[in-house]
Amino acid sequence: MNKIRLVLVYLTGFCLIVGSASSSHSRRSPPPKGHARFILIEGNKGVIALPRRELDRKHALYLIKQKCRRNGIIIKEAEEKVGIIEYNNAHKKTRMPKTEYRIHYECR
Repeated sequence: MNKIRLVLVYLTGFCLIVGSASSSHSRRSPPPKGHARFILIEGNKGVIALPRRELDRKHALYLIKQKCRRNGIIIKEAEEKVGIIEYNNAHKKTRMPKTEYRIHYECR
């Protein structure tokens, strides 16, 4: 009986969808992994800091899309010195500048 109905619907030019519809969440890819973090948000502008430029850039762009609902513009991308890191080796201390890669963005 069901086969006859499908044939009749097909012959008359209508489309029949059989089966359950999947939710939109199952089709989305998972968020990219990374350690990007918001460090400053003022109204519709903000800054995201990345400890590693290459690995965390995808994650930062994902955060901007989530925050701005796909209407975000990247204003500036730059490495900035944010402090000093001290390493204690066996017999000497080493002081090195800590740099972060920062992305400044604006939501439209």
